Parts: sequence; structure tokens; C-alpha cells
Amino acid sequence: MKLRDEFDESKELIEKAFIQLGKESPFYSVILLHMVPKPDPKAGTIGLRISDLGRYELIYNPKRVSRMELSKIKSLVLHQILHIVNLHVLIKPKNREDKIMWDLAMDAAVNQFIPELDSFSVSLDMILSGQAVADGEFWFVGPPRNMYNQPAEFYHDYIEEWVKEKGWEKSEEFVKGREELEDHQRFGDFPLSTEMMEANVRSILKEAVSKSRGNIPGFISEKVREILSEAEINWKVALRRFVGSSVLGERYRTRMKPNRRYDHEPGWRREYMAKLAIIVDTSGSIIEEEFVKFFTELDQMVRMMDTSIWLVEVDEMVQNVIKYSPGMWKDVPIVGRGGTDLQPGVDYAESELRVEGTVIFTDGYTEVPYAKRRIIFVLSRKHNEEFREKAREIYGPASVAILRG
Repeated sequence: MKLRDEFDESKELIEKAFIQLGKESPFYSVILLHMVPKPDPKAGTIGLRISDLGRYELIYNPKRVSRMELSKIKSLVLHQILHIVNLHVLIKPKNREDKIMWDLAMDAAVNQFIPELDSFSVSLDMILSGQAVADGEFWFVGPPRNMYNQPAEFYHDYIEEWVKEKGWEKSEEFVKGREELEDHQRFGDFPLSTEMMEANVRSILKEAVSKSRGNIPGFISEKVREILSEAEINWKVALRRFVGSSVLGERYRTRMKPNRRYDHEPGWRREYMAKLAIIVDTSGSIIEEEFVKFFTELDQMVRMMDTSIWLVEVDEMVQNVIKYSPGMWKDVPIVGRGGTDLQPGVDYAESELRVEGTVIFTDGYTEVPYAKRRIIFVLSRKHNEEFREKAREIYGPASVAILRG
């Protein structure tokens, strides 16, 4: 087949795949309107790329696509749709090895719901143990046996634990073969901020739900509703708003702050009357990486505000109380590591420290505490869903955010 024929044939097949998916559900149609097909002879088969403008490009290899059955092309396009629906495009791997883990985990999370791909899939446990060898485009990643219907984060943790214990050696051939067919281009690596990109994805999903008139494919309907129910709550944004809403006190002059108009005069500073407590659950189930993410974001805010902040470590009782300053958490020993009861921490913060508001960082495997004043919960990625729903019910949807990204 000549090169021009391959381009024309592949273009027509991609268009037919779009039409067929649109007929299956108007939900797919809306998402496909935001995906621009782009022929690329260097592409593996069919993949998804985030452009410099933050747009979704469906890249495809004309030569390979022109030789494929329409049903398989449609399945590979649906595969990319599900990466968007599951917010996989926002995932930021830490390094090359972590990217390999995420590539496998993301594919395992979506392929299990696409019959055409699931029938050619190999389970993660077989891949990692060396029982599978990559063989071109007809090998797809599936979940570990008896571990179905889990998100990419679950499968990523599964891979990470396996590799820590047993290494990559037995799966190197498969991984190398998949790298030649790489289809996750610039996931988590785009010019827009993560907040803007996340808002973009949620906007597309909201539009798709609205125009689908309830006709959302069953296997993703719950996931879509869950994502949209959190649409307004990005944990960093929620934390900034909460910490920044302190009550202003009197203005006073101080030479510790320069005067913007007269160099020789003292500047003005506004006294903040509010105090905030940061209650940290040290019961043992929150991983160190999440502590780092939480406190790094907190430090950035504290440096820009005069708000008085107290750090309260609690497991079954208050273990430690410290007047907080940026970076201090690195030198503070994490005490406790017993069971979890957040109520003593909230009671101490409100009665003894007399704070205006409380931030609680926890995984939620405990009872929701009672608070008389403002409160916000930042939950670990592996949080207790019952705690989340109960806290939202008591304190409102904006009171709970999940530590992501």
C-alpha cells in the first residue's frame, strides 16, 4: 500500500471509529469533540498526547492503523477516552522508572473494561514474574488475577511493591517491547498548571454528562459522578482558601517591614488575630511521601501570611504541640503511631489554643471529630471513603479535599 493510500485509509478508519463510538453513547461523542486526530508515522499504534496548548491529540500510525480491523481501532480510541475520564492525563511520574510503573498501571485500569483489549491482555502478575513476553501491538496489560475493578493508583502501588521486593529483571523484555509502542505522551507534563488542566478535564466531563442525558456507559458512570462531585475541591486550592481567610486585626508600624514610599520610615504591618491548628494523624497508615506533599504546600502559604499556626500531633491522644514555622516539620519527630482518635486534638486546639480554624491531615480511619469552629479535612489518597462521606455530610462538601498530585 502506498504512503498516500495509508494516510487516507487510516484517516477514514479513525473517522469511522469516532462515529461508531458516538452511536454507542453521546457521552463518548462529546469527549471525542475535544480530541484532534493527528497522523504520526513515529507513533506506536494509537495514543494520546497533550499538546503545547493543553489540547488532546489522538496520535496514530497511518501504516499500522490502515492494516487494522475497525473493531480494534475503535477499542484503542476508547482506551484513550478512558485515560481522560479517569484523570490519568494529570498523573505526574517522579522519574523514568515511576513512569513505566504508571504506564502499566493506567493501562491495567482501563483495558479490563474494553472486551476487545481485555481478550488480548496479560495480567500484571504474569508480566512482572516474566511469564509474558511482549509481541507487538496485540499484547495489552490487564489487572493482576483476582484484583479487578481497581483504579490506576492501586495497580501502581502493586507494581511498586513487587519491584521493591523482586526487581524488574524478569519483566524487562515485556517492558522494552511496550516502550516501542508508548502511547502516554506528556501525561502530567503540560504547559498549563495542574489546576487548570484538571479544571479542563472536569469541564469536558460535565459537558459530556449534560449532553448524554443519563446515557453514560455503566462501567464508568460511578467514576464520572465521583469526579464531578469533587469538581470544586482541589486540595491545594481548598487549603489556601482556608488558611488565607483569617480575621484582620489592627495595623501597626514596624521597622521589620520596609516602607514602600519612604525608605527611612518604618512600614505598616497588619496583625492577624486568627490562629490555626494543623492536626496531623500520626497513626501509622499515612506514607512519608504524603507528609512531604502536605507540608511543602503548607510551608509555601505560611511564608506569605502572618497567620499564627500550631502543629498538633495526635494518634489516640495529643502527643506533641509546637508553634509552627516553615520547614519545621522536617526536624520534628513523628511521635505516636498508635491508633487514631482525632477528637482530643480538636478539643485541645479549640479550648487551649483558642484557634479560629483547624486543618486535619488524616487517612480517615477513625470517627469524624466534632468541631465548634471552622474545619477542613485533607485526606490521604488511601483514605476511608465512609469518613469522607460523613465529614461532607456534617461540615459540607467544601470541608473535605483529597491529597492528589
